Amino acid sequence: MIQAVEYWTGRRKELLPHEQGSIFKVDVDLKAALCFPNSYYVGMSNLGFHTAYWYFNLPENVKAERAFFEGRTRPLSLESGRPLNLFDIVGFSINFELDYLNILQMLQSAKIPPLSKDRKEEHPIIFIGGFITYFNIKPLLPFIDFAFLGDSEDLFDEVLKRLVHWRRAGQRKESLLESLSDIEGIFVPRFPGKLKVQQARDLDSFETVSRIITPYTEFKNMFLIEIARGCFHKCSFCVSGHVYEGARTRSVSQVIQSCEKGLKITNRIGFIASAPSDYPEIDILCDFLDRAGAKVSFSSLRANSIKKSLLSLLVKSGQRTLTLAPETGGERLRFDINKKIDNDTFFKVINMAKNLGIKKIKLYMMFGLPNEEEFDLKQTIEFIKDVSNILPVKVSLTPFIPKPRTPFEKYEIDDKKKIRDKILFLRNSISRFRRVKIAFDGVKTAHRQALFAKGDESVLYDEAKKHNII
Repeated sequence: MIQAVEYWTGRRKELLPHEQGSIFKVDVDLKAALCFPNSYYVGMSNLGFHTAYWYFNLPENVKAERAFFEGRTRPLSLESGRPLNLFDIVGFSINFELDYLNILQMLQSAKIPPLSKDRKEEHPIIFIGGFITYFNIKPLLPFIDFAFLGDSEDLFDEVLKRLVHWRRAGQRKESLLESLSDIEGIFVPRFPGKLKVQQARDLDSFETVSRIITPYTEFKNMFLIEIARGCFHKCSFCVSGHVYEGARTRSVSQVIQSCEKGLKITNRIGFIASAPSDYPEIDILCDFLDRAGAKVSFSSLRANSIKKSLLSLLVKSGQRTLTLAPETGGERLRFDINKKIDNDTFFKVINMAKNLGIKKIKLYMMFGLPNEEEFDLKQTIEFIKDVSNILPVKVSLTPFIPKPRTPFEKYEIDDKKKIRDKILFLRNSISRFRRVKIAFDGVKTAHRQALFAKGDESVLYDEAKKHNII
């Protein structure tokens, strides 16, 4: 414990003075720890985590503090340095399957029994939310008391009221959880009902923006604004295009209001969506921010909706790397996975980017896709070579991972030997190109992610036993 206190004393001194928007409270009825099962850098880059922190701190009689995964160090809250086992409730925002074990390690290091059946009345209530709740929470069911399913903005108020009543009335956990199970969008394993994932219909009814500005994130000192939720496209491998009932956008007037709010704090504005360049009024937003002298960034861009005006603004904002996701180099396979963008479109965008001042290209690509043949891998190699003849390239190559609720959910990930063989083939071929840097995901981590993505209640339990977490 002394080591953890010393570690977090140093971290708090490093991080808190540079934050704008941190919330500190005393004398409240309900104390919540909101945890991100990855680093501060990753967690504070996530708008969903910002949103939960904001909503949990809205009631005067509730305070929420943040905690992050820092290896096997005992996790303490950032705001006060309080151990997690001294909070009334502990929640985890989960967006990536490989963070599952981090959750259990945090609980174990905090002296909270990871399995819900082993926890007593004196232990905190454990809950989850985040993107994974849209498609598969089964691996986490043995470890949690309840879950927010899907879009949770309309659920926070009622859930917090019942949690505060539980603390004030001195109720037993059983009574609280039975009460929460009546709320549509809340799933309680002890009182199982229908898994009803919530979908917010009107994004203008709430605001999803950065609540804390900090230099220690992927989006350094940037005010992030979610402009759309869901995806206009339905690529067969991608969860985002299938778990939502269509794409929903915020009105341009509300987004501009959020921009004006952000510009009072920083001149750096970032737009978050599955494909921000698809936003119907993106030209209006870019024109507004250009006139305001803002620096603009986007979470991702789709090649067939990138315009010259958008690229010009990015370059003017100081951006020198353009990120694209062709997924594969051949049009046959790309169209087969329902990403219907031809190679000419990618090369037109890359050449235009070069002419405007972009210096590097980053590509996200996959291998091991359904119906993939050796010829498709060779086309990926040629595609990367052709891009590198225009600009230096950094390529991230990952194995295909089948996800639930997608058209490809019934396919299996390549076996480990096949993945290794393909990595060796791709690496040996691509490493000959002078202006290309490549990075591959690990084979073991890819298989673990695939296992957790479609797994049931046993898969995380078995993995935790292997790692002596339970």
